[in-house]
Amino acid sequence: MLSFTSLFFFYLLFGAVMSIPCIGFSQATSDSSAYYSKVIYTPDSNSDITKAIAFFQRNATDYLKRNDSLSAAQALRLVMVGQYELGYYYESEETAATGLQLLDKLSPSETISEAKNAFYIQLGRVYRTLQNTSTSLYYYDKALAAASTARDSIIILNNKANVHSDAKEYQLAQEELALVYQLTMRQNDSLTIAKAQDNLGFVQSKLAMPQGLDHMQAALQIRLAKNDLTGTYSSYRHLAEYHMDRNQFEVAQEYAQKGYETATALRSASYLENALINLLKSKNDATFSNYLRLSDSLSKANLAKQNKYAGIKFNFEKEQERANVNELEKERQKRSKIVSQSIGGLVILSGVFLFFLLRNRHKKKTLQEVFKTETRISKKVHDEVANDVYHVMTKLQNSSAANEGVLDDLEHIYTKTRDISKESSAIELHDPFDTILGDLLASYQSASVSVITRNIAKPDWEGLSDLKKTTLYRVLQELMTNMRKHSAASVVVVGFSQKGSKFHIEYSDNGVGCDLKKKGGLLNTENRMETIKGHIRFESDNEKGFKATIIL
Repeated sequence: MLSFTSLFFFYLLFGAVMSIPCIGFSQATSDSSAYYSKVIYTPDSNSDITKAIAFFQRNATDYLKRNDSLSAAQALRLVMVGQYELGYYYESEETAATGLQLLDKLSPSETISEAKNAFYIQLGRVYRTLQNTSTSLYYYDKALAAASTARDSIIILNNKANVHSDAKEYQLAQEELALVYQLTMRQNDSLTIAKAQDNLGFVQSKLAMPQGLDHMQAALQIRLAKNDLTGTYSSYRHLAEYHMDRNQFEVAQEYAQKGYETATALRSASYLENALINLLKSKNDATFSNYLRLSDSLSKANLAKQNKYAGIKFNFEKEQERANVNELEKERQKRSKIVSQSIGGLVILSGVFLFFLLRNRHKKKTLQEVFKTETRISKKVHDEVANDVYHVMTKLQNSSAANEGVLDDLEHIYTKTRDISKESSAIELHDPFDTILGDLLASYQSASVSVITRNIAKPDWEGLSDLKKTTLYRVLQELMTNMRKHSAASVVVVGFSQKGSKFHIEYSDNGVGCDLKKKGGLLNTENRMETIKGHIRFESDNEKGFKATIIL
């Protein structure tokens, strides 16, 4: 009951056979690949699929040892289909992921694209079975985007419509199948047309569209004429459900009985199981209907739990009997490799940790040097420049020829020099930090500027390192200085809070704002915060004030 068997069988069989190197492989190996490829799709029993999976898993391992990722991926494509047929959906999903990882490492080509498409379609099947509609459609869409022929597009669109139909999204399914039907009319392939017509008619019947029955009956006649047993069974199943939906159980039972006979001729266990269920449903037995609803509910619940299988367990007893000293040596080498890899990983992790540790220490040391340099410059400005200016002012004041304008200019220079010295001087952190910050902010209070602080004593400032305290002090000092120089603000509000180990400071003023080109003082504050792994964010518009949020 595979809707895309023809596409996949060509891709997978071609890949499994053509990718095997001539050197080192006998004709028997090629014959085995062809045989087990056929077994994956038309098995006589589940044990046949198990043997095929084991064969292609060994092939994939051998190809990887030869660094042949493409051939390994092609072998895994057959493994994932076999796992799906056995009901191991999560393992099929994991195998697909492994195959796609191998293909992603290869240079893009048409062959790689076709191989990826096969995995995408298989993942679409897996997620449809797991009733994960959105993920199934996601992978079918990826496959559709890369489809290279109209036939491929028809198969993928048909699968998408089935997903919508499962989810009872019949209108979406009808739109997809209408497009499929239009495409098939150009193919001149009666069986492809019949398949599209039957699916379209079935969905239309769910939407109470009268042409639905005509489409399904026309498709059945084509399939009977072509002796297409698989397609005929699908037609009988759809017609039986059509009449059951309308409580026409006698007609539904006739179609269900024909479906059972067709499934018997197909000699397929899955078809027979489905046919028997339809036959019993058509008898409209209340007890069986209740059982079926309960069984469906339990199946859905099991899927919802997403209990992954521990893995497929294959019977390798014969191979284990052939184990010898070489196997023991391989195991020893494997363990030695694991130990070496573990040691190597530990060394790498240690190196990474040491790198970040040293880099962090370097940042702190650099910041401390910046503060020391600022303090040294401040002292030099105060001791040499400011004092020299003061001496000149004194001489001029004692001179009868002193010009008042020159004295005013010198006093202005002296004041600016003193302010620079004060802004860069060392910060004494012996007093409570909320007091230190309060004094800083209060120093900017004037007749024209009101500075308001909120909850300045609330945070646990003792939990903040001296380095971060100094940085925060300088950042606030920079913001307040910028406010005084440029903003023309009359009110400044600085709020403090603590959330867990994070300190939050909210600054806002009602000044003229700015265009937030980060330069000068604003850039300095960002650099300071980045050094201690803190953050600062600015908000401002012209004539709408200025805001800053500090987190450290």
